[in-house]
Amino acid sequence: MEKSRNKFILILTAVILITGFGLKYLTEDVMPQFKVSAFTLIPVFFYIIGLALIYVLTGINPAESKKLVNKYMLLRVIKVLTSLAFLLIFWLINKAEIKNFALLFIVFYMIYLIFETWMYLQVEKMMKKNAGVKNDLTEKTE
Repeated sequence: MEKSRNKFILILTAVILITGFGLKYLTEDVMPQFKVSAFTLIPVFFYIIGLALIYVLTGINPAESKKLVNKYMLLRVIKVLTSLAFLLIFWLINKAEIKNFALLFIVFYMIYLIFETWMYLQVEKMMKKNAGVKNDLTEKTE
């Protein structure tokens, strides 16, 4: 799982950087009316959430693959709650830019959601593959 973890971290980093620089370009050059002073907080937030997701999902023992769905759903709930708390804190600090910040946050959230779903499917495939290999080995030894 260590190799997969590193691959997921690399892909997460690429997704966050491409999305972050793409949205930064759009908000500064193409649509400056959506510019937000604290834009950098959004990619940092999703990068931290993504790292937590990667470490939790790749840290599950393949023998306990039944726990994968439960942990994934728990992480999704935690992500939603932390996202709401993050937006609430920003709103309390900077009420003037909340509409633009929330709009950019939602765009980032949707792109991150695609990555998160893809990663979950990859982890599930690996666990099924590992479980199949272990079942084959136990059948051959018996």
